[in-house]
Amino acid sequence: MQVFKQQRALNFAVISFFIGICAVPLWFLFILLTETLWVYVPLIAALAGFVLGVIGLVLSIRKETRSVKGIVFASIGIVLNVISGAAAVRLLRMLTYTMDPM
Repeated sequence: MQVFKQQRALNFAVISFFIGICAVPLWFLFILLTETLWVYVPLIAALAGFVLGVIGLVLSIRKETRSVKGIVFASIGIVLNVISGAAAVRLLRMLTYTMDPM
């Protein structure tokens, strides 16, 4: 039973690590495709990687370095997406309020 829990924790850690690494390149997709629904994919992927990393860390008896690395990469992806979203909203507000009415 203990081996099964360790294997499951390792699976969560590996999945979190993979999703965390993929969240950063998906951020570039977020920048390129700002007009479609693809803008939510990197943020959702980063959040999923963060949650899976935390679950993998909680389930493991010892600290799994892959879980910690997955949490770090997912956090970087979340921060990049939030900054990009805030910049896009700021730019949209600037463009909306600075345009002269015809």
